[in-house]
Amino acid sequence: MKKKIKEEKKKRTRVSTDSFYRFIIFTAFFLIIVVIITYVQKGEEWKLNVKVGEPAPKDVYSPFSFTFVDEEKTKEAKQREASRVYNVYRLNDSVNKKVLKEFNEFFSEINKARIKEGNANVSESINEVLSDASIKEILELKDITEFKDLAETTLSSILDTGIIDFDEKVELLDENKRAVILKRGNDENIISVYDLVSISEMQDRINKISIEKFPKKRRLRSAFVEILNHFIDANMIFAADETKLRKDTVFAETPNVEVNVKKNEIILRRGGIITEDQLMRLKEIENKIAKKKVAMGFIGVGVVALLFVIALVLYLSNFETKLYSSLKNILVINTAIIFNLLLNKVLLVFMEADIYLLPTSFAALLLAILIKPRAGIFVSIGMAVLSGVMVQNNPLVIITTLLASIIGIYSIIDIRRRSQFFIVGAVVGLINFSLIFSFSIMQEMTLLDAFYISRIGILNGFFITILLFLGLFIFENLFDITTPISLLELSDLNHPVLKRLIIEAPGTYHHSLVVSNLAESACEAIGANSLLARVGSYFHDIGKIEKAEYFTENQTSKDKSFHDNLSPRMSYFIITNHVKDGVELAKKHKLKRVITDFIVQHHGTSIVYYFYKKALDILKEDEGINVSDFRYPGPKPQSKEIAITLLADSVEAASRTLSEPTPASLRGLVDKVVNDKFLDNQLDECELTLFDLHKIKESFVRNLMAIFHTRVEYPEMINESIQGKKLNN
Repeated sequence: MKKKIKEEKKKRTRVSTDSFYRFIIFTAFFLIIVVIITYVQKGEEWKLNVKVGEPAPKDVYSPFSFTFVDEEKTKEAKQREASRVYNVYRLNDSVNKKVLKEFNEFFSEINKARIKEGNANVSESINEVLSDASIKEILELKDITEFKDLAETTLSSILDTGIIDFDEKVELLDENKRAVILKRGNDENIISVYDLVSISEMQDRINKISIEKFPKKRRLRSAFVEILNHFIDANMIFAADETKLRKDTVFAETPNVEVNVKKNEIILRRGGIITEDQLMRLKEIENKIAKKKVAMGFIGVGVVALLFVIALVLYLSNFETKLYSSLKNILVINTAIIFNLLLNKVLLVFMEADIYLLPTSFAALLLAILIKPRAGIFVSIGMAVLSGVMVQNNPLVIITTLLASIIGIYSIIDIRRRSQFFIVGAVVGLINFSLIFSFSIMQEMTLLDAFYISRIGILNGFFITILLFLGLFIFENLFDITTPISLLELSDLNHPVLKRLIIEAPGTYHHSLVVSNLAESACEAIGANSLLARVGSYFHDIGKIEKAEYFTENQTSKDKSFHDNLSPRMSYFIITNHVKDGVELAKKHKLKRVITDFIVQHHGTSIVYYFYKKALDILKEDEGINVSDFRYPGPKPQSKEIAITLLADSVEAASRTLSEPTPASLRGLVDKVVNDKFLDNQLDECELTLFDLHKIKESFVRNLMAIFHTRVEYPEMINESIQGKKLNN
C-alpha cells in the first residue's frame, strides 16, 4: 500500500513538472513567433528620399506634436561645458621631500668644509651649486645656521606655492584656459593660469626676495640666489584622471538640447532647399511613425500568435493526447514552426526573395513525416495564417500555404523512400503554380505574364524538396526520431548486428524472423505500426549474441544443456541479462531509442518460469523463494507494437514445444499464451483492447498454421538413368 501511495505521489509530481515545462515551452514559442514576424516588418513607410541641399519635392507638415533631442547641438553643448572645467593639478610631495633632502645634504657638506677650513677642502657637490666667491662668503659666515634656516624657509614657501613646467603653462595658454585647480591635500584653490609660476619665473622672484633679505650684502645675496635656483624644481603635476572625471560629470549633467515641433508645423516647403535641421525633423517623424508601427505590430501579431498557440494546445491536449504528453514531440512541433518562420523572414528581409518563393509549407510537410499527417494538417492552418501576417496579409500566400500543405501531406502518407520527396516537391510546386496562375489571370494579366510570375511556384516546390532532405536528417538526429524511412533503412538484414546474429546465434536469428512476421501481421490486423513492429522484432533479441549457447534455440543437442550444471538463480541471471547486453549493443551500433525500447520491454516483467519451477523443485524446507526474484526487470510494454512483439515472442517460443501442431492445438496454444500474459498484467501499460487481442490471436493462429502446414508425403524418387546403368552392369 505504501509503495502504491509513493508511486502515485511520484506520478503527480511528474505530471506537475511536465505541466510547468509545457507552460515554459509554449510561452517561449509564443514570444519567438511574435519577435520573428514583427522584426523588420516589410511594407510602406512614411519617408521621403531627400538629401541636404536638394529642393523639397512637396510641402510636408508634422502629423503630430513631439519633442526630440538635437543630438549634434546637445553634444556641442556638453563638450562646451566640459571644456570649461578647470584642469586639476596636485603638488608633488615626493618632489618637495627630495628637494629638501638634497638641500639639507648640501648644508651638511658646507658644515664639513667649514670644519676643515678653506676653499680647497670643499666637496665637488658644493662646487656644482656655488661659485668660488659664494663658497668663500658662505664659509666665512659666523652664523651659518641662521642663513640656512632663512634659505630653507624660503625654499619651502616657494615649493608650497607650486612651480609648473614651462611647456605645460604654454600649452594651457594656447588652449585659452583661464585657470586651474591646485590641490594641496584635501584643500584646493583656483589659480589663474597667468599666476602660475614656472622655474624661470620663480628665479626672478628669488632675486627679488634676496634683495629684500640681503639689501646690503651683495655676495651673500648672490650665494642665496645660487642655492635656491639650484634646488627649486617643478612640483605641480597634472591630475589627468580627476580632471577627466570632473569633465565627464559635467558632460553628463549638462541638459540635452530639446527641439519642440507642433502638430501641422511646416517641415519642408516645396522647392525650398533642405537644411540639416529640416532633415533631422523629417527623420524624427519617420522614426516615431516606425516605432508606432512596430508597437501596433507587436499587439496585432501578438493576438494572432496567442490564438494560434492556444488553438495548438487545445488541439494537442484534446485530440492528440499522446503527442501532448510528450515534451519531445511538443519541442519538435514548435521547433519546426519556428525554423520555418525564421527561414521565411531571412529570405524575405535579408535576401529580398519573392513572397511566392517562401517555403511556407515546409513545417507542415516535415511534421507529417516526423510526427503524423494529422498534426501536419493542423500546423498547415497555423502556418498559413502566420505566413500571411508576415507578408502583410497577402491572401494568395495564405491560400497557397494551406492547399499546398494539405495536398502535399496526402502525397507523403506511407512514404518509404527519400526519393519520394521529389514527388512531394512536384506536387507542392504544381499546386503553387496553379494557384498563382489562377490569381494572376483573375487580376487581368496576360497569359504570358501570368505564366512568367507563376514559375516561382515550381521553384518553391524544388526548394521544399531540398529542405525536406536537410530538415529530416537534422530533426531525426537532433530529437532521436524514427521515421518510416529510417525504419526501412534499419530493416536491411545486412545490418552489422544482424549479420553477427545469423552467424553467432542462428537459432535466435530464425526466431526473430518468425516473430517479426507474426508481429507485423498482427499490427496490420489492428491498425498499429507494422513496419515498426517488424524492425523492432529483428533487433529485440540481439543481446543473446553474447551468450548464444545458453539459449535453447541455439543449442544443437537436446540431451545436454549449458544450464545443467548451473543453479536456477544463475541461469535466471544469464537469461535475463540478454536484455542488458542488447541495450549495450544497441548503443554501440547507435540504434534509435524506439528500437532500444523493443529490447528493454519485449519481456515486460514476465517470469522466467522454467528456472522458477526448477528452483521450486529443489527447494529445501527452510528456504523460501519469491516469484519476483525470477521476473524480468521490465518495464512492461509501453506501446501496442512492443506488446504485440512480446506476445509474438512468447507464442513462437511456445509453438516449438508442440509435437503435433494442428489447427486446434495451435489455437489452444495461442489462447493460453495470450491469456497468461493478460492475467499476468503484462499488457496493462499499453493501449491494446480486448477486441485488439481477439484480432491478434486470430492473426497468430493464421500465421502459425501457415508455418506448420502439413505436406503430402512424397514417394522416394528413383533416378531411372542410374538404375539403367546398374542393370546393364
